[in-house]
Amino acid sequence: MSLKVGELYASFGIDQSALDSAMKSIEEKCNKVASSLTTTGLKLSLAVTTPIIKIGKEIIQASIDYEDAFASVRKTVDIRKPN
Repeated sequence: MSLKVGELYASFGIDQSALDSAMKSIEEKCNKVASSLTTTGLKLSLAVTTPIIKIGKEIIQASIDYEDAFASVRKTVDIRKPN
């Protein structure tokens, strides 16, 4: 069972210009933060990634040099079992 007591209608007038101004200010601040974070990220990427790549390159080169050194070494010991 439902009971209808009455109806209420209300109209609210809102000055949206203050809200628009506040939202624009927030947007500008967020854009400044985003720009700052992007710049910081690029600097960190260069400062961290470049040395890591250089270290990796040096490790690979050391491995190649090590393999090349052993490629020219002749076998000097015969470990076959005697018959």
